[in-house]
Amino acid sequence: MTRTLRRILLVLAALALGAAAFLAFGHKPGAGATQAAGGVDWSLPSPAAVELAAADEVWMSRAPWGALPRPTNAEPPPPPPPVPVGIVASGGKFRALFVVPGGAETRAGAGDALPDGGRVLEVSRFRVTWVDGQGTKHEQELLADPLPQVATP
Repeated sequence: MTRTLRRILLVLAALALGAAAFLAFGHKPGAGATQAAGGVDWSLPSPAAVELAAADEVWMSRAPWGALPRPTNAEPPPPPPPVPVGIVASGGKFRALFVVPGGAETRAGAGDALPDGGRVLEVSRFRVTWVDGQGTKHEQELLADPLPQVATP
């Protein structure tokens, strides 16, 4: 017999031995696998009831995920100041176009009142000067100065 034929016969003998063992032992269930005919008396245990009211109180008092803590006083924040965004010429007069963040737009000329209680002092071709509701004087040159940054609520 050649060396290759011996290897082939060895593999075939191993396969035949495995098939015979399966036929003798592997096709029947074992003796320990029998079940009761009436069904199963076991079920999953129910989870223990957890009282979450105390945890909710702590969660609300702290600032989760790096957020700012909730304010304790309930006074509303002041309205955002109007921001000048343009100048409109009509009838030889210049009027400033103000936008209130989260609100509507307002056209106001020199001497007119603003929504936050301020007053427009002067409007020229590219410059607006006004006093806000707190009494602070502002001056904005359009197309040259950046618009003021206002935090929106």
